[in-house]
Amino acid sequence: MKTVTVLPFKGTDGEVFGDVLLGSLQSAKVDGVPYFEVKTLQGVTANTRSLGKDELAAAVKLGEQLGVQAVYVGTVTIARIVPQKRQEQRTRCLESGGFLKKCKQEQNYTVMCEKVVLDYAVAPQVVDVKSSKIVYSDNLTEQAYYDGCEGEVQTSNYDEVSGIEKSLGASIGALGSLFGGKKKPAADANAVPDVWTPDALTAATRLRLAERVRRHVAPYVTKVSVTFKFEAPDLAPDVKSRFKGAGEFAKAGQVEQACGRWLDLSAGANAQSSALQYNLGVCAEVQDDLPKALEFYKKAEALQDRPDKDIGDAVKRARERLANNNTAN
Repeated sequence: MKTVTVLPFKGTDGEVFGDVLLGSLQSAKVDGVPYFEVKTLQGVTANTRSLGKDELAAAVKLGEQLGVQAVYVGTVTIARIVPQKRQEQRTRCLESGGFLKKCKQEQNYTVMCEKVVLDYAVAPQVVDVKSSKIVYSDNLTEQAYYDGCEGEVQTSNYDEVSGIEKSLGASIGALGSLFGGKKKPAADANAVPDVWTPDALTAATRLRLAERVRRHVAPYVTKVSVTFKFEAPDLAPDVKSRFKGAGEFAKAGQVEQACGRWLDLSAGANAQSSALQYNLGVCAEVQDDLPKALEFYKKAEALQDRPDKDIGDAVKRARERLANNNTAN
């Protein structure tokens, strides 16, 4: 469903969010070509007060009038900024001297500080005009903040809120999209804007949530960090050398060769090697076989007698990617 329109969202900030989502869909490209044909509502009036049965029919009728395949609707349920002002004490040196420049006189003073917290939640939906059914629905939330005191460096969790891509090590096939295919996000999709005012923080979060919607309904490719293990203490000495030899192929970028050799080692007693099972999981994940990857990762985890961060992270990552695939499909 590539020919679409976006109705104004309901709720506080809904109309603005709808415009941001429209722009996000317009920016989606595959090989430099726009993925969506986005039609605007210029000259069209639509009642989007709620998405009950009558409003669903109205959205379908409007979609038919515009000649689109899908209509985006929804509600911004929370758009709340909470400033938290406080005072903090600081100490500065007024006079120092001596060989070590030791402070001889200090002064206590007060600085004004503020933490601004934004809670934002939106419930987007996609109406299939042909079937008159809602084919996508989600509830997306973000909490972002910035914090700082006068004359000091400010901090923010904006880099940590969901949706920031980690462009790392091995490229792995991305989550399946609702409408099929895979793509690389627009070059500026992950740019982190300045967020040091309430308006700027809100604008950045709107954009981030709109990008999350877009990634649910348009193809893309993401990169995930995966790490092979190059030591397997739980293997017999003669097998260890073959395990390490396979790892040399992985280090040289010949992952297919490495994976084939690890697979050849996986019969019999060697199957009880946690490191070997983990590497086979990485091989399956690189091939985008997430069910098989999770199976290998869970075997590796079961064979551990103590927590292993790489294995724990891999199990969590595979589960999350599978869940996202199921949601998109």
